[in-house]
Amino acid sequence: MGYDSKGIRVYFATVTGVTATATGNYVGEITDFSGPSGAVAVIDITHLASSFKEKLVGVPDEGQFSFNVNMVATQVGQEQLLKCRRGRIRGEFSARLSDTGVTKIDCEAYCISYVPSAAVDNKLSAAVTLELTGISTWSTVAAE
Repeated sequence: MGYDSKGIRVYFATVTGVTATATGNYVGEITDFSGPSGAVAVIDITHLASSFKEKLVGVPDEGQFSFNVNMVATQVGQEQLLKCRRGRIRGEFSARLSDTGVTKIDCEAYCISYVPSAAVDNKLSAAVTLELTGISTWSTVAAE
């Protein structure tokens, strides 16, 4: 059983500002997203007496959260992203998925890119990439 992606919400705010999930920090007009792309490094510790490969894993990296938007530079959430990218300011990121229990993902992040694009017979868009820092917290919350 799958879930409809309609209703997914992403919020972004400066860490020193209002909490990310405040209505005013909603990032509007998201068309698709990917992430978090977390992973750990694999460390090869195989030695000459090993019969098989031996490995450890490194420190977890929460990776990135990427999404595309219909660019509306005056939309408050998109303004927050631009402000944080330009000022190299760490922000508070929150995503609310649309599954039955409403999975919530919270993390601190840097907006490392906000790239506008346009084409003939198409809309003005922007590709956004957040670099997550620290641990991302996954929880279940009530639907909004």
